[in-house]
Amino acid sequence: MRRKKKSVALLMQLMLLSWIVLGCDVSAQGNVDFFTETSSIDLSEETVNQVSLGDSEVKVEVAFGQPEKIVEADNAQSKQYIYDGIVVTINEGYVRRYVIDDTYPTGQGVRVGDHKTSVINNYGEHYYERIETGAEIIGYFDKRNQINVEFAFNADQLIGVTTSQYDR
Repeated sequence: MRRKKKSVALLMQLMLLSWIVLGCDVSAQGNVDFFTETSSIDLSEETVNQVSLGDSEVKVEVAFGQPEKIVEADNAQSKQYIYDGIVVTINEGYVRRYVIDDTYPTGQGVRVGDHKTSVINNYGEHYYERIETGAEIIGYFDKRNQINVEFAFNADQLIGVTTSQYDR
């Protein structure tokens, strides 16, 4: 169990580092190629501990308390609140992205550790696939609400979930 926690923590740190470098633009993440060819699904119920994309920095602190660590980006408009089980990206005072481990379920009840078929059974067949930092990623878009959810797998076992808001 301890080894699993360390590998999940390492994956979250790698994902966080890549997002700090690449920023919040979905096109910078390489997802833009999949946007037009991937059908939209409803992701409006995606929350973690009653916090959703677009919620205020204050709501994050009420829901999770004071972060264990805050990492500020060079532009001073973006920062990451790091908690046990979740990393929340705040941009201009609002939640733009969060990455969760097995501490929290997704809006559809999927948890890190679940099998890939569980994700597809809960979220549907309208997904794209790509590889990032050695992990297989499947992702979904909610084009109406400008939400992107990506699930990272190692040998079909879920190792991380990223929910982000994008500008279009």
